[in-house]
Amino acid sequence: MKEIQDLLMCPVCKCDLSENLEYNKWGNKFSYEHGVFDVVFPKLSSNQEILWRITDDMIENDIEATKQEDNDNACIKDYNAHKNKEV
Repeated sequence: MKEIQDLLMCPVCKCDLSENLEYNKWGNKFSYEHGVFDVVFPKLSSNQEILWRITDDMIENDIEATKQEDNDNACIKDYNAHKNKEV
């Protein structure tokens, strides 16, 4: 089975990247952070501000919000089930 890294290529010329995500022809080294490969060629994104900063706190907050939402939904279901029994 191929690894995702084996499928990555230079976004300009479509040549393979090295194991450490480097491509010597353009002198670029791409990155891998928080489970995300960043293989955007700098010249292609020079007119844009691409700021994708995922922090552990953001991830933890999303997890907590999901847990709270699940808990709220369970409470609503319990309430509705109780109300339906009364009717």
